[in-house]
Amino acid sequence: MAQGRRWMGLGVVLALLVTGTSGCKDSGPAPGTPPPGDRHDDPPLSNDDAGVIGPDGGIVVPEYDAGTPEEEPDAGTLPDGGSSLPERDPDAVHKENQKKGTTGWRIDKNANSREIEGYPLKATLTQGESLRVAVSLSEERKFSWFVYRLGYYGGVGAREVARGGPVQGTRQADCPADPTTGIIACSWSPTLEIPIGEDWVRGVYVVKLVRDDRPSRYVPFYVRDANPRSEVAVLIPTANWAAYNTWGGTSLYDDQKGVMKAHGVSRAFQSSYDRPYYRGQGSGHLMTDDLSLVTWLESQDLDVGYFTDEDMDESYDFLRGAKVFVMSGHDEYWSSKQRDHADRALSEERSIINLGANNAYWQVRFEPSADGRPRRVVTCYKGAPEDPYKDQRRTVKFRDLPAPRPENALLGVQFAARWHQWPFPTVITHPEHWAFNGTGLKAGDTLWMANGYEVDQLVSNGRQPSGVEVLAESPSLSLQGGFGFAHMVVRKQGEAYVFSSGGIDFVQKLAGVGDRVADPRAGRIVANVLYKALGRKLPGDLVKFQPPAAPTPMGPFAASVTTVAGQPGKRCHSGAKVGPDELGAPLAVAVLPDGGWAVADSLGNTVKRVSPDGKIRTVLTGLYGPMGIASDALGNLYVSDTENALIRRITPDGKAQVFAGTSFGYQDGPALSAAFNQPAGLSFTPDGTALLVADLNNSVIRRIDMVTPGNPVTTLQGDWLYRPSAVAQTADGTTYVVESGMARVVRVRDGVTTVVAGSTPGFRDGDPKEGQLLPYLGLALLPDGSLAISDPGNYRVRRLTFNASGEPEKLTTLAGSGRYGADDGAGREAQLVLPAGLAVGPDGTLYVADAGNSLVRAIKR
Repeated sequence: MAQGRRWMGLGVVLALLVTGTSGCKDSGPAPGTPPPGDRHDDPPLSNDDAGVIGPDGGIVVPEYDAGTPEEEPDAGTLPDGGSSLPERDPDAVHKENQKKGTTGWRIDKNANSREIEGYPLKATLTQGESLRVAVSLSEERKFSWFVYRLGYYGGVGAREVARGGPVQGTRQADCPADPTTGIIACSWSPTLEIPIGEDWVRGVYVVKLVRDDRPSRYVPFYVRDANPRSEVAVLIPTANWAAYNTWGGTSLYDDQKGVMKAHGVSRAFQSSYDRPYYRGQGSGHLMTDDLSLVTWLESQDLDVGYFTDEDMDESYDFLRGAKVFVMSGHDEYWSSKQRDHADRALSEERSIINLGANNAYWQVRFEPSADGRPRRVVTCYKGAPEDPYKDQRRTVKFRDLPAPRPENALLGVQFAARWHQWPFPTVITHPEHWAFNGTGLKAGDTLWMANGYEVDQLVSNGRQPSGVEVLAESPSLSLQGGFGFAHMVVRKQGEAYVFSSGGIDFVQKLAGVGDRVADPRAGRIVANVLYKALGRKLPGDLVKFQPPAAPTPMGPFAASVTTVAGQPGKRCHSGAKVGPDELGAPLAVAVLPDGGWAVADSLGNTVKRVSPDGKIRTVLTGLYGPMGIASDALGNLYVSDTENALIRRITPDGKAQVFAGTSFGYQDGPALSAAFNQPAGLSFTPDGTALLVADLNNSVIRRIDMVTPGNPVTTLQGDWLYRPSAVAQTADGTTYVVESGMARVVRVRDGVTTVVAGSTPGFRDGDPKEGQLLPYLGLALLPDGSLAISDPGNYRVRRLTFNASGEPEKLTTLAGSGRYGADDGAGREAQLVLPAGLAVGPDGTLYVADAGNSLVRAIKR
C-alpha cells in the first residue's frame, strides 16, 4: 500500500510468543469487569436535537428499491492478483479455543489520566500483514506490550500470542479539533509494528499497553483470513464506538470545548479512528457491549469470523459465504452500503440475528483520513444544513432519507426513543414458540436486566415485514417519553430467519460481562435460532454460562400490598388505546387532601384523578411524557410536563396553566422565565413553602418558592447529580435524591452531597454501601424517618433505614417479589411491575404508581 512507504525507516519493536494447550467445554468465570461508570451516557438524538431531520430537496419516495446490486471486487482475492481463494479451516476457531488461555489480558490498573494510550493505523488485517500502533505517553517512560486473542479458552477469556518491550515511549503531539466539523484526528507516528503471524486465528484481538509503573490501556484490532467467508459472520460495531468516542473533547454527541458553537450545535459532525478510544480502557464499547457475544460464540463449535463496520462498507465478501449474519448489542451507525449488503444478504436467504437495539439507525459516510487512508472518518451531520449532500447520501436517520429505509423493514422492529441508563426485565409472552425450546421459560417469566438500556419495538409505518412473531413484550421506563415497550421478535423470510432481541443489553446475558451476569436461558434462545438458521441440530454439548446465586431479599417486608385504582391483570399493551376512565402507565401519584389520588399517566400523556372508591377521570390532556406530580394543601396539582420542559398547575376546579418553565434550557429566576431540561419528580418541602424539582437532564435539584411573588426558581446547592429523578426533603432541610444515572440515592446537607445507598446497578440488600438498586422516579419519607425507594428495574420497592446518628444503616426490600404479575398480598409475595412514583398518605400508607401493571397500589407496613 502507498501509505506503507511513509513508515519505512521508522524504528519498530517486534516480538512473538506462541503458547498452546488443550482447554475444556465447561463454562468458567465471566469476562473482565469494565471500569465503574464506563457506560453509554447519551441517547441517540431525538428529533428535537437532531436539527433538520426530514428529507431536504427532491421527492419523497415511499419505497426503496435497492435494485440489482453491482458485483463488487472480491475482498478475499489473493495478494498476487489470482482469482482463486485459499483453502480455509472452518474448525480453526474451535481448535484455537482448546488451547490454554490466560487471565493476564485483564487490566488491573487503568490509565485513567492518559498515562499511556494508542490506536491502530489500520484495524483489520490478514495473516502476514503488520499491525502499526501509534502510542503516546504522558511523559517519557518505557512500556511493554502484549497481544491477546479474545475468546473462550475454558472461561478465562483470552490467549496471549505475542509480546514485546520494554520500549522507550514519548508524548506525541496534541490533537486539536477542527472547527469546521469538530473532528479530532491525531497524526501520531507509529510506535510499534507487530507482524500478524500466519498461525494467528481469525478473531478479535487487543494490544495491552503497559507502562513501566503499571498503568495500562487496550488497543483493539481484528484478524481476518485471506478467505474470510465464515459460516457465521459477526459484525463488530466500530462506527458506533467512534460516534460515542469523546477522546479529546468531541464526539457525534459532545463538544466539550465549544468548537462547534458557530454551527449552533453541541456535537461534532465527524469522528476519526485516528485517536484512542476514551471508553472501555481504550477498547471502545468492546468490553461492555460485544465481549459477551465473542465469548459465547467461541465457546461453541462454530465456524465464526468477525468484520467491522468499515469492512462491511468496503465489501460484501464477509457475507458472501455466511449462512448467518450476527449483529451485536449496539450498532447505531451504518453506511448506505452496509444497509445494501444487509438487504442483499437477506434476499439471498442468509439469516440475520440482531442481538441488540437501536441498530442501523443513523446513516453515515465513511471518508478517508487527511493522508488518504480509506474509511478512517465517520461522518454524520444528523440533518444539519452543513451536510453537502441533500440526496440519498444525506446523513440522517435511515427512516428519514428521501427514499426512506426504516430499520423495521429489515429487522422487524426499530428504535422509538426509549432508553434508560440501565435495563429492565425482558418479559416472555410466547413461551410455546420453538425459540424457547429447552429454556423452561413460561409466560410472564423474565430475563433480568435484558430489556434495555435502549430498546426496539414494533411500529406501524407501512414497512413492517409479514410474518413477524412476538416472543416477548417488555414494559420499560425511559429517560425520554417516560414509558414504552420492547419487543423480541422473529420471522421467517424464505429459508432465512430474522431475529431481534429488542434490547441492547440482551447480548450481555449470553456469557455475562463484569457485574452483568449471564443467563443460560438467553444463550439457549440464541442457540435455538442460530442452529435452526444453520440447518443443523442443536449440539448436546452446548456450553452454558451459569450466573452466581441471586442475592436473597431481606425484610422486614410490608404487611400488605393492595390495589386501590385500576384493574389487576388488565394492564396496557403496546399500541392499545387508554380510555379516559382507565390508567395506562401511571408514573407518579399524589395523595389529594380531600381523599383519593392524582396520577401522571405517561402512556396517555394525561393527568387523572382517582376518587377514594377507585373511579378514574381525566382532568388534563396534551402532555408529553409526564414524570412527576404533587399536590399542595389546597388541592392544587403540579405536574411535570417532562418532554415539554414545563411545570403545569391544575386547580381543584380543573383549570390548567403553565406554572413554571419556558423552553428547554437552564435558567433560574421567576417561574415563568425559568428554564428546565426534563423536569421529573416533584415534591413539596414539609412546610409547603417550596416545590422541589428533580431537573433530570440539567443534573440538579431546583427549588420553586411558593410564597414569594413570581415564584422564583433557584438551584439547590450541592454537587452535580447524574440524572436525578426523584427528590424528598426532611423538616431540617436535609434533601434526598434518587440519582438514577448512578443507580443510587444521595443526601444533600449544607451543600455537601453524600451517597447513602447504592453501588453499581443491580440488586442486593444489606449494607447500604454495598447495596444495589435500579431506582427511578420514586422516593418518599416514611413516618419513622426511613426512606422508601422505588426500584422499577427489580420490580420492588426498597427501604433505607438510619441509625440513631442519622447515618444509613440497612437497605431492605419493603414490597415486591421481583416476579412479573399483579397479585396483591403480603409484601414479600406481592407482585409489582415497574413501580415508579411514591406518595405517603396521612395515615402513613405508602402509595405506589405501578406503571407496568396500570395500577395504583397501597403498601401498609
